[in-house]
Amino acid sequence: MKKRLALVILSIIFLAFSYTSCPVRRMHREASTVVKQMTLEQKIGMLLMIGVPTNTMTREVRNLIAKYQPGGIILFRYNISDRAKTAKFIEDMQEESMKVSGFPLFISLDQESGRVIRVVDGATQFPGAMAMGICDDEDLVKTSARILGLQLRQLGINMNLAPVLDVNNNPKNPVINTRAFGSSPVVVSRMGVAYVIGLQGALCIAVGKHFPGHGDTSEDSHFTLPIIPYPLARLMEVELVPFIRAIERGIDGIMTAHIAYPEVLKDAIPATLSPYFLTELLRKNFGFEGIIMTDDMEMHAISKNYDIGEAAVKAIQAGADIILISSYGSALKKIQSALRAAVKRGDISQERLDASVNRIIELKLRYKIMEVVNGKIVRKKFSISKEDAEILEHAESVNRKISRMAIYAHGFDDEEKIFHNSKQLLYVITDDAYLKSGIAALCGERAKFIASSEISTIPIEEIKETDSEKEAKKKTEKIDQRPMVLFHVHEPNESAIRQVAKLCNDRKLRLCILSTGNPFPLAAMEDLPPTIFTFSATKASLDELAECISGSFEPKRKINFDLGFPKSLK
Repeated sequence: MKKRLALVILSIIFLAFSYTSCPVRRMHREASTVVKQMTLEQKIGMLLMIGVPTNTMTREVRNLIAKYQPGGIILFRYNISDRAKTAKFIEDMQEESMKVSGFPLFISLDQESGRVIRVVDGATQFPGAMAMGICDDEDLVKTSARILGLQLRQLGINMNLAPVLDVNNNPKNPVINTRAFGSSPVVVSRMGVAYVIGLQGALCIAVGKHFPGHGDTSEDSHFTLPIIPYPLARLMEVELVPFIRAIERGIDGIMTAHIAYPEVLKDAIPATLSPYFLTELLRKNFGFEGIIMTDDMEMHAISKNYDIGEAAVKAIQAGADIILISSYGSALKKIQSALRAAVKRGDISQERLDASVNRIIELKLRYKIMEVVNGKIVRKKFSISKEDAEILEHAESVNRKISRMAIYAHGFDDEEKIFHNSKQLLYVITDDAYLKSGIAALCGERAKFIASSEISTIPIEEIKETDSEKEAKKKTEKIDQRPMVLFHVHEPNESAIRQVAKLCNDRKLRLCILSTGNPFPLAAMEDLPPTIFTFSATKASLDELAECISGSFEPKRKINFDLGFPKSLK
């Protein structure tokens, strides 16, 4: 099985190399021919990627598609049901779009994996970007993205708003956090490029975000306008590096950040509305030929500081191609009206409008979303090859391997085999039924489970050894025989950790924290007990955590991500 998996990964690497080492044949001439035949309403609609209110085709969804003729639809969790219903809903929207506008839709979502997912049934639940970065295996990341891309295309989804290319070098960042591949531009670049190659190799468009960088901020642009106070020279050394590398390797979509960079722009305008960032840097200096998409225009960084229609016009003038709006009400109407009026006034020139529409149509042609047959637009349906079907068979194997390679032990002696003693009693404090069942299955009766509300009931049990075991211990290195308390923490709670640590100290028990959530609050603790980090709470990550606890493998002791541990703990 392992040999077969290795061969599959090698075949994906070969295909990925072919995809990126040969120049991409752009289809601008073909797209231009199509654009010349389009009406103003069709062109304005092509700039819009909108949300819809349901998970089945309704009159309201039909009316939205008919009224706005959007170029794309963004799906959220409430739009997704089981795989059959989701595929049917997407198919219905595509048919409606072809009927009213004559063009197929981009169907997009945020399937980053980890903490940001939309599809549950129909897509492998890989760990998020942070776990992938810590796994530090480009081939596995590339393979996982290829698998995910194929699964999304089978559902009818042709664009994934991923990967996150932000460098998370601020442990207090509330929004990027575990969504980033790393804390250094080198790691983010390597993993981000691998992800892009895998995803786009499956004919699923990758959209890297959030340009020019959302990593070094402690504020969330969903609620306010964050500010990154660095000059361009610093951005070129850190934040912009992953985007430049992804552009060099053929990424076809980039999403803008609603963040101000006053040291670069000399004002508080967000990058989404900046001609300097979107046209001068991204288009001219970096040579990006794909589509530029705004982040959701209803986020407070934009909507609380600008009229939303005016902001959409400014974004297109700055160089954006697609206006993303997650809703479907009055804000959408304002954006459409403002764009139409701006074109008619000449504030958005016909040439500028056509440039964006040309890029959008070119992408739909090149990713086989549509084709032109005898001068007529025809929607193409995705079909999976025999080779791709074989790759999909290994989805869970790849998932488990990434999840295992992301598990990290902090605060233990470097030479210590943490769970080596198969007779050591384990008191497991967890309310997670899935993790509990996994540990119980692998560790048997030596694992005793305690609810988080019953921490004080942990007993002290005498360690019983036979004479032969005592004699053997004298001849080998000393192994700590004390029972170990495993305290599972998903939402970090420092006071609870301190309570358990004191109890263990008083009762002379060993303590190990099991962290499956945000690692940064734990890393900030001055006296953090020894901890096993998974950086993920997917079922595969919990399965591998249980395997680790059973002694099946040793977790890694060094990682490539700076979690911000106090110097005394590094």
